[in-house]
Amino acid sequence: MLTDPPFLVSLHLVRSVLDETKGLSTQLQAKAIDLVRATAEVERVSERLSEWRLDDTDRKYSESFAAAVQMYDDDIPMPFVNKRQSHRNNVPADSAFDYYKRAV
Repeated sequence: MLTDPPFLVSLHLVRSVLDETKGLSTQLQAKAIDLVRATAEVERVSERLSEWRLDDTDRKYSESFAAAVQMYDDDIPMPFVNKRQSHRNNVPADSAFDYYKRAV
């Protein structure tokens, strides 16, 4: 389970998102919170995550996928895809990189 490719890719993607939102989380949990600064931080984090999704080079996803490959100690295999499969992700892709990008 802990070495399954879907888990590793998801783990590294979630880590990237949590790294980005950590500052916002601690700021929102402070006792003396400045509403204007907190709102600005929420907007900044939201814009940053939107930029990640719209990035044509997929830089952040590429970094996360590379970290997952390094942790797996081998090329991450692409799962078997069937046209009639309905109980798990079944997205068409040419490589494991593209598959997990669409499935996760």
